[in-house]
Amino acid sequence: MTDVNTNCISSDFVELLSPDSISISTAFVLEPSCFGQSNGQASVSVSGGNNIYAVNWTGMGIGFEQLNLSAGNYPITVTDQNNCTANGVVTINQPDSIQVIVDQIINSYCVDQSDGEIYISVIGGISPYNYSWINTGGTYSNTSDQDINNLLPGTYIITIIDQNLCSNSDTITVDAQNTIIADAGIDSSVCVGGCLDIIGSGLGSSVLSYSWSIVDSTTILSTDSLISTYCFNDTNDLQFVLSVSDQSCSDNDTITISVNPLPIVDAGLDVDEIYGADVELGGQPTGPVGSSFVWSPSINFLNPNDSTLPNPDVIVLANQSYSVTVTDINGCQNSDDINIILIPDISYSSGFSPNNDGVNDTWSIDQIDQFPNCNVEIYNRWGTLLFKSVGYNEQWTGLFNEKPLPIGTYYFVIKLNDPLFPDPVTCPVTIIR
Repeated sequence: MTDVNTNCISSDFVELLSPDSISISTAFVLEPSCFGQSNGQASVSVSGGNNIYAVNWTGMGIGFEQLNLSAGNYPITVTDQNNCTANGVVTINQPDSIQVIVDQIINSYCVDQSDGEIYISVIGGISPYNYSWINTGGTYSNTSDQDINNLLPGTYIITIIDQNLCSNSDTITVDAQNTIIADAGIDSSVCVGGCLDIIGSGLGSSVLSYSWSIVDSTTILSTDSLISTYCFNDTNDLQFVLSVSDQSCSDNDTITISVNPLPIVDAGLDVDEIYGADVELGGQPTGPVGSSFVWSPSINFLNPNDSTLPNPDVIVLANQSYSVTVTDINGCQNSDDINIILIPDISYSSGFSPNNDGVNDTWSIDQIDQFPNCNVEIYNRWGTLLFKSVGYNEQWTGLFNEKPLPIGTYYFVIKLNDPLFPDPVTCPVTIIR
């Protein structure tokens, strides 16, 4: 300081003090117990400044301590009462992840042979480890061994649990070195009485052995890939088993053959009918619904195109047998026959000579045996009944009361007693001696 009047000078000093800088240190860190988890913890301690602080964890909140932390770097900002700040970073580490290293897989030799093996190593996590094995089929379980053997082909799941109860799983597949595939073919059907070639196949080797049998039977039907001309004689469905093998490896496949019964066919009852009459062929029904029909021979049909109908009409022109072949919806065929018998008209001579010479001694009526209920009566000119017969099994010999009748003309009445021939037949007949 200088006095302006005297020019005297005097001096002194003032010391200004500042707070210490804010210092941040990590007081406590608890890492997550397992890789990828968020159960870590951390806290910080602060010194310097004016001893009153606000700690801000970026994106997390405020406070000296934070919970539920995962691995990573967490920036923090500390502000004291003088609004002085300091920045820091808290680092949270975590255990390494548990990893399964497959050292070796030995595949099973056959699909049904339990000689596979799996060898593994484990890194990460915190040892010691616990091992738990299962397969996806639910048929295998091992809760003690790191490496496993005596394995069938399949997919195996290994679960590793470390000291912190952290876990990880991996899937390992055991294949078969020699895979045999049997194919018995597709299910089929046959008509009873029919025969089939049942053809199978096998894959997996160039040298295969085959064996065919029926389910629940020990009889070997064939040692080839096919069963040749197997015939089905009843309606029992059958299951055939094809076994294909190569050395100790094998596979089986099954095929079902459904046996369909033959259709029930009714061509109708045999018919006796007169010339020119219409006759309906077939039964009620002739065959199953949905079937096709073929009548043979295709003659005398009322309509030439009717031979494929179930119940066609034919015209009676002569004795004729018809056969109908029915094919049902399963393709099975059966047949039946019907006989059409032409009823002929009776015929007779206008006279006879009953003189016991062995020639024309009786009065014969041709075809009268077709009418077993007929009545034959002989009268003289005065209407006297001289002879009567039912069925005409014994022919008239020209006698009346066991005495020969004289030469002359007599009259007959024939009643056939058949609805197709309702009218009686009357004519004269002459005895000649």
